[in-house]
Amino acid sequence: MRKKLNEFAYLASHDLQEPLRKIATLSEFLRIRYRDTLGNDGGQYIDMILSSVNNMRGIIDSLLQFTNLDMDAPKFEPLNLDRVFQDVLSDQEFRISETGAVINVPQLPQVEGVASELRLLLNNLIGNSLKFVNDAKPVINVKSHVLQEKDKINLNLRSPEKFYHISISDNGIGFEQEYAELIFGVFQRLNARSEYAGFGIGLATCKKIADRHNGLIYATSERGKGSTFSLVMPEHQNN
Repeated sequence: MRKKLNEFAYLASHDLQEPLRKIATLSEFLRIRYRDTLGNDGGQYIDMILSSVNNMRGIIDSLLQFTNLDMDAPKFEPLNLDRVFQDVLSDQEFRISETGAVINVPQLPQVEGVASELRLLLNNLIGNSLKFVNDAKPVINVKSHVLQEKDKINLNLRSPEKFYHISISDNGIGFEQEYAELIFGVFQRLNARSEYAGFGIGLATCKKIADRHNGLIYATSERGKGSTFSLVMPEHQNN
């Protein structure tokens, strides 16, 4: 599967982008040059074409982001997760303002990792908590603690290293717990794209990043009662 995705990423970056650009350019040309001839119906068809082009671009970009994680070995450095999270909140500033979300974040630990990858992981998780909501104002609670030995055993973590447990809980739509592992697969979606935008790659990317940091990620949820995503990672990496 990984080899096929890497092959697709190469194909996508070289052979699919240009046709998409042509389709978008020609569609815009038709809209401008033949506006009167196309009429309202024709204009709507052009809009549908451009929407499909944007969706395809989004899928390609997400897949490239996912497969590019395999290109190089991670280069770990000491990180202040508080700073990484502040960058995430800045990235999500518009969505937070738009939804009126309340995000409670405690002081987070210092770890070794790749800042850009952990920023991407946390952006995906916070972005999902802001997206998968009903009418209620999003409330997101972040918690952090050192993993106890008994919990390390339960999670099959045999290393003597100190591990941190960072959880992100929300009051969103949730999902049935039976799908808790399925959602970390590529192109796995539990909701129609017409209801909630996305390509089914974000959580797969999160899992790959957690694996690259010698940690793990898992979810607990109940339909209609929100979700909690847990990231477990060691304080120091074994380079």
